[in-house]
Amino acid sequence: MITMLTNQEALTVLQSARVGRLGCIVNGGPYIVPISYNFENEYLYSHSLPGTKIDALRENPSACVQVDEIETDLRWRSAIALANSKRSRNRKSVRKLSTNS
Repeated sequence: MITMLTNQEALTVLQSARVGRLGCIVNGGPYIVPISYNFENEYLYSHSLPGTKIDALRENPSACVQVDEIETDLRWRSAIALANSKRSRNRKSVRKLSTNS
């Protein structure tokens, strides 16, 4: 049976995964790319080299990240986080997150 996750269940899925799919807009259309990330205090942190997704997020910061938790073909959960992206200049925070396991 398909059911909608509660906010807490969606947060649990986001906290337990390390890979998701970033969705943003490129040239007026959807652009989706896999990313690795850390989730802490209801913030999602990722890093990237310059390129299409960074250029797209600078132009339009509206984005989403979709994450799966798959046990079997019939038993899985999926969460989507919608937000505006923001570049972090807090290097101490970035270093701390990059050492989390």
